[in-house]
Amino acid sequence: MILDENRQADIMSIIYDDIKSGKPADMNKFNKLVNHLKENGCDGIVLGCTELSILKNDNNLGNDLYIDSLEVLARQTIINICLRIIIKLMKL
Repeated sequence: MILDENRQADIMSIIYDDIKSGKPADMNKFNKLVNHLKENGCDGIVLGCTELSILKNDNNLGNDLYIDSLEVLARQTIINICLRIIIKLMKL
């Protein structure tokens, strides 16, 4: 599901007006967006912006509903590095 323009504007406001400005995220606004998504059948929400990773960590949101793109990238990077090391060791 993709948010409509008004809801996209709300998430951009949270990112730019709050987090990037050094203010706490407007969790009321964020929770309204989350509730809208859940009410429309979403069982996972991708936090596709690094500022949303900050929001997740600052507010202890957990991993049950949220897919943090920064965490996924970091985890996959570690896996890829480990695989490269294993492959190099196997060639010895």
